[in-house]
Amino acid sequence: LNSLWYPHYFAKTGLYSMIAAETAQGLPNDQLFYSWLRGAAKQFGTQIWGQASIGNRWWGSEGPKTCAPNPLGTGCTCSHNGTSLSLLRRLMWQQLLYGAKMFGFENGWTCAGANQSAVLSPIGVIQKAGKALVDGLPRGLNSDGGNVLGSHVVQIGVMLEFFSGFAPPRHLYSSDIFRVWGNLPYEAGDFWTHALLDLLYPGYERASFYHNEEGFLTGTPFGDSADILLSDAPGWLLNRYPVLLVGSQLRSMRAEVGAKLTEFVGSGGVLLVAAGSLGSVAVAGVTVATANTTGACNALTNRPA
Repeated sequence: LNSLWYPHYFAKTGLYSMIAAETAQGLPNDQLFYSWLRGAAKQFGTQIWGQASIGNRWWGSEGPKTCAPNPLGTGCTCSHNGTSLSLLRRLMWQQLLYGAKMFGFENGWTCAGANQSAVLSPIGVIQKAGKALVDGLPRGLNSDGGNVLGSHVVQIGVMLEFFSGFAPPRHLYSSDIFRVWGNLPYEAGDFWTHALLDLLYPGYERASFYHNEEGFLTGTPFGDSADILLSDAPGWLLNRYPVLLVGSQLRSMRAEVGAKLTEFVGSGGVLLVAAGSLGSVAVAGVTVATANTTGACNALTNRPA
């Protein structure tokens, strides 16, 4: 169960059959979290699952959400603090759309009703509705024969350097901003990664910092259709995407990465790179022209002000 965007490194060990994301609370954007999970799961053959937290960034004074019985003991009422029921409902629905094999919340499904019998809370009602939805689906033809909602179609692969260690500009686990691997300052390529992700999922970096819960789920001007891949991704996986964006400066495994990208382009794939992102990686038939430009940039998006 990941709380930051590093599932590839766990999956690569071969020790995990399932990889997951905890969402809501003080955690990053949900859509990008699953972009990372999907990329890792497709490469290493794992399943994905997810859990939406009932708390928020202000755990303690403003969370987690609690549910108490009504005076008659016939139902539960949940507090207004913590993650809103609306966001919990949408995050659960999204997990189902992404093909999660397990979904749920960490607490709050029931409260003690009359005679101390368990009564479903609004949180429990949401989870029960999700289970009923899955139970009502046709049985699938996939290997486990489970019920299926359908396939989430992804058209865009975003390749990042294997050792990039990218994290959102600010997040729960560091008091510093613009850091990779927890404590290393962003370099130019990391700002490019952030700007690219902000283009695909505008405002993603706002997740958990605002009481209106913006940033957990954002608009998707190009569709919710990107998987995050690292530069060790095999050629057969790259070739599943019609479009591949190089989202950071590629520095390691240069000969191998160059060969994979050459094969990708030669097979008809569309490769988008920025000046400097290929570094010394040679891709046959690809020449990157650079131009000297100057101008003020927005500190958060690294876009021209």
